Amino acid sequence: MERRTALLLIAIALAAYGVYHAIYAIAMLPVPASLLLLLGFALQAVLAILAAVGVWREQHWAATVLLLLGASIAATAGSSAPASGSRPATAMTSYRSRG
Repeated sequence: MERRTALLLIAIALAAYGVYHAIYAIAMLPVPASLLLLLGFALQAVLAILAAVGVWREQHWAATVLLLLGASIAATAGSSAPASGSRPATAMTSYRSRG
């Protein structure tokens, strides 16, 4: 696969991810489960679309935006568990639950 084609496919995937999370954030506006989650998904949408443009146009700052997108995905995932009231499973809790 040519480099240009690969970059175009990556840009399309990033744009689709950004649009998906933008729609998700808009759907959360009337009654947000958590303001932190709403801001996290909105930030992911903006960064993904910005990264798509950067990759498509082969800009030097696209790598930085992709790194920020990854950090915002991790931060949103980390903040979604406390917001939803669930807690992550640990080895001890799964061991104890087996009896």
